Amino acid sequence: MTADHAAGVDLLDAALRHRARLSNVVFVAVTGSCGKTTTKNLIASVLASRRRGSKSSGSNNCGIDVVKDVLAVHRDDDFFVQELGAWGPGTLDAGINLIRPHIAVVTNLRNDHYSAFHGPRGAQAEKAKLVVSLPSSGTAVLNWDDQYVRELAGRTSARILSFGRNSQAQLRALDVTSNWPARLSFQAVHGRERVYVRTRLLGEHLLGSALSALAVGLDFGLSLEEAAAALQAAEPTPRRMMPTAHPDGVTFIRDDFKATADSVPEVLAFMRQATAPRKMAVFGRISDFPGRSRRVYTEVAEQATAVLDTVVFIGDRAIDLWGKQHDTAATAQLHLRHQLGFTEIERDHRARPPGDMFVFESVWRASRFLSSFLQAGDLVLLKGSGPADHLERIMLSRDKPVSCWLSRCGRVHCCDVCELLTTSLQQR
Repeated sequence: MTADHAAGVDLLDAALRHRARLSNVVFVAVTGSCGKTTTKNLIASVLASRRRGSKSSGSNNCGIDVVKDVLAVHRDDDFFVQELGAWGPGTLDAGINLIRPHIAVVTNLRNDHYSAFHGPRGAQAEKAKLVVSLPSSGTAVLNWDDQYVRELAGRTSARILSFGRNSQAQLRALDVTSNWPARLSFQAVHGRERVYVRTRLLGEHLLGSALSALAVGLDFGLSLEEAAAALQAAEPTPRRMMPTAHPDGVTFIRDDFKATADSVPEVLAFMRQATAPRKMAVFGRISDFPGRSRRVYTEVAEQATAVLDTVVFIGDRAIDLWGKQHDTAATAQLHLRHQLGFTEIERDHRARPPGDMFVFESVWRASRFLSSFLQAGDLVLLKGSGPADHLERIMLSRDKPVSCWLSRCGRVHCCDVCELLTTSLQQR
């Protein structure tokens, strides 16, 4: 046994003993294919309006990070909210054994970690364990709009509290809208209670996270009106549909934490409904899908160019897809028209028709192009896979000099807090 492993075992033992002493704390566990961090944050915001408690840090949802978060829970807290992730069969077991939740929230079951789970059914088999683990006195908060989540209701003796647009859901959302610059809003209905909710969130696809927070608030005894008031004050989670307006008039929508294929239609629906003089999207690495990448990238290109003025793809995978290697120092762009018919490389990027697409080998080349292409009023979606591409440098470089344009840095944290951002690294 290595020293690091031994230290980890000691920490786990300490966390298990500490958890045993926290009988007065209600542990809320959040799992699902995506939306866990936003859901956790919103739940904690709603509960903190009336109760004392805490939540797991950042997007930490497995391993030693969960152990450390549990060790930080105070004995006189009322609640603790922990997100739990899984990346393969059996990987949720340790987290469940440590957390032993009284409330379990399942956001959705999709294709995330496709290589491990091979689709929603595989994810369901693993994440169902959280619901099964609940005591009969507990509560399973389930997304009734997701058929795979809905099926979990039959696997527990705990109380079921369902949410969604589904007419059979106990907590229902009606009249849902999210038309930028307006934020996500909806009518929440629970029994005889009905409240109009205005959130600070972007995109109808975050409705499930908002409803989850309301549902957990109800389970804690808050009225729907009290829970909604707390929810309305909650800010978007960083890097998950987070708007950032720059002094030059360009607004970025940062959704650069991950870019699963399942999530692309959702963010494009948000962009389609948005109001802006020009609407654009920058895509990095797309992940978690069955079959060949050529099909997936082609579908994304078709969908994106149909609703946006300009679409930018970045990375070796995108370059290879189109079978073209044009990337000159003068233009660094591959132009593709709305019908996906290739045209010549165009040096003048002004006065283009809607539906243009450009492919760049690196974030640096894309940033150079966008530095002169973007103008006041533009709404730009950044959709990337975090450490795989670090698209945020496109946005950060508009405020300050960025020296680090490494294509592969190996760091998992975002560039906003990285000391390499302004160092003199030349690799591009």
